[in-house]
Amino acid sequence: MDNKKIDLLWSISLMVISLSSLLISITDAFDANVPDALGIILCIIILIATVILLYTSLKKWQQKL
Repeated sequence: MDNKKIDLLWSISLMVISLSSLLISITDAFDANVPDALGIILCIIILIATVILLYTSLKKWQQKL
């Protein structure tokens, strides 16, 4: 994979994780009831983004070796 693609995927996955977590935290702070389906979808999105972040972090570390 190209170094620019890895950096782009790394940053996008980090932004997705932070924005999804922020959305979940805001709804919890205001005691808003989020539908279960939306909560599950957000958790799945966070899990996918975490796997991508882990993969790209390992690739970046591997390129430094």
